[in-house]
Amino acid sequence: MTWLAVAALVQWLALASLVMLIGAAALDLFVLSPNAPALDEARGSLRRWIGLSAAMLFVTTIGHLLIRTRTMSGGGLGALMAAIPLVLTGTHFGTIWIARFVALAALMVCFAVPGRAVHSVMFLLAVGLGLTTSLTGHASDWGNVSISVIMDFGHLVGAAIWMGGLFGLVVAVFPRVSGAPAPLVVSLASRFSTIAGITLAIVVFSGSYNAWVQTRVVSALWTTTYGRVLLVKICLVLAVVGFGALNRFAILPGLAGTRPSGLVHRLLTRVAPVGPHGSSEALRVRLARYVMAEAVLGVAILACTAILTESTPARHAIRMHHQGAMDDAGDEARTASPHGP
Repeated sequence: MTWLAVAALVQWLALASLVMLIGAAALDLFVLSPNAPALDEARGSLRRWIGLSAAMLFVTTIGHLLIRTRTMSGGGLGALMAAIPLVLTGTHFGTIWIARFVALAALMVCFAVPGRAVHSVMFLLAVGLGLTTSLTGHASDWGNVSISVIMDFGHLVGAAIWMGGLFGLVVAVFPRVSGAPAPLVVSLASRFSTIAGITLAIVVFSGSYNAWVQTRVVSALWTTTYGRVLLVKICLVLAVVGFGALNRFAILPGLAGTRPSGLVHRLLTRVAPVGPHGSSEALRVRLARYVMAEAVLGVAILACTAILTESTPARHAIRMHHQGAMDDAGDEARTASPHGP
C-alpha cells in the first residue's frame, strides 16, 4: 500500500468519524423529540453511536498527526517521533491540531455528563471540530480567515449534518422505531428531510464555489485526477439527492395517507410507484431501504472526499503541467539555437 493510500485511508476514517459525530449530534438535538417516550430507545442507541464516533475521531486525530508529521519530516520512525514536538509547537498544523484535541476532550467530558442541557454544547463542539478540518485542508492555502475557508467549513458542516444524519438514522434510529406508530415515523422522517433540504442547498452552493476554486477551468474535470474524482463525487451526490427526493415526495406522503399533487410528485411516483394506496408496512420497508441506499452512497462520497483532500488540486496540477511544457520548450529552443550554451 502506497503512502498516499495510507494517508487517504486515515483521512477517510477521520472524515467518516467527524461526519458521524456531527450528524448524530444534529439528529439528537433537532430531530428526535424529547417529548416522545417511544423514541427513548432510539435516543439511547444514538448516544452510544455518538460515543463510538468520538472514540473513532480521537484515534484518527492521532493518526492524522502522525501522517502529517511523517510528510513534513520525510524520515523514518525515529525522525517522525523526534519531529512531533516541533510540529506541534512550531507549525500552523500543530496549533490547529492542539485546538482540535482540546475540543475533542471537552466533547468527551460533555458526553459523560447526563441531561439534555449539554446536547447543544456537544453539537457546537462537534461543529468546531469541523472548523479545524477546514483550517488544515486545501482551503487554508488562502489563509485562516478567507472566503475559501468559510465555504469549505460550510460545505463540511452541511454535508456532515446531512450524511452523518443518514448514518445515524440507519444504524441507531430506524432499527429502534420499526414498531412505532406511523405518525411518529412520518414526523421524524419529515423533520430530517427538512433539515436535509436546507443543508443540501448549503452543500450545493459551497461545493460549487469550492469546485471552481480548486479547478479553475472546466477541462480540469476530466484531464486531472482531482477533477475525475470530483466528477465521481458529484454523480454520487446526485444519486443521494434522488433517493432523498423519492422519500420526501413519494414515500412519506403515502405513509402519512395524504394525496399530494404536483409535477415533482407525479414524476417520482412513476419511478417509485407507491403512494396513499400502499400498505404502511410496505412503505416503511421502502423508506428504510432508500435511506440505507443513501447511507451506502454517503460512504463512497466520503471516500472521494478523502482522496480529494490528499490529492493535488486541479489548479496546481494544471499549473505544473504548463510549467513543465514551458521548460521543455525552453530546453528545445536552447538546444536548437547555434548560440545556446
